Amino acid sequence: MPRITYVKAAQQRFETVPVIDPTTGQEKTIVVTGQDGKPKKDGHGRVIVRRLTVEDRSRPLPNHVCDRCGKEIIPGEPYKWVPIFRGPRKNRCGACPKWSSWELSSSLEARLEEIAHNFWRDLDGAGSDGELKDAIDEIVNAVREIADEKDEAGDNMEDGLGHPTPQSDELHELAEALRSWADEIEDANVPGLEEYADDDDNEEGPSDEQVDRWREDVASELGMIDEPPLS
Repeated sequence: MPRITYVKAAQQRFETVPVIDPTTGQEKTIVVTGQDGKPKKDGHGRVIVRRLTVEDRSRPLPNHVCDRCGKEIIPGEPYKWVPIFRGPRKNRCGACPKWSSWELSSSLEARLEEIAHNFWRDLDGAGSDGELKDAIDEIVNAVREIADEKDEAGDNMEDGLGHPTPQSDELHELAEALRSWADEIEDANVPGLEEYADDDDNEEGPSDEQVDRWREDVASELGMIDEPPLS
């Protein structure tokens, strides 16, 4: 995951403009040198030079904006930022949490972390067996969709080369492991909420304390959600 940089106080940013040599009217440049102090050269043997630039204090740039809450990050306020490969960097104000792994990466590990996070969030808000079933169905279907993607990727590799490869075999094995994991989650022996009601005549349903105990026991039965088959 990219490294997050924390900044104690944002600074006003300005556009940069070339430094002009007053005697020649041309842009100033410097020769780029290596660790040995010698000029670096490109593939054609030409010396590499870098243009000199300076901030133009008459041309301020817009302030960064938090990509989570949309708040403008005012100079002097704390914030954090992270570089994005082949894209603009992300910024967040000091009040918002740092990025989750799946917000910065599309890797399998990050995707599985996201669906696990979503399940535990949904369990925290579940107040009935139906809501729990919906949450389980959602994570099971999400895992099976990823398994289908891995199988399809393996099939495409085999079709392109005309034969199976160690890489395509690994993709199919991963797909099978993901489906087995989804089956394990779906078949878990989770308790029903009605088991926690002390009074069958209580028309208001289980108490908050009983619901909390139910959620804790459900979480215990579904601990495999935090152990995806990544190796």
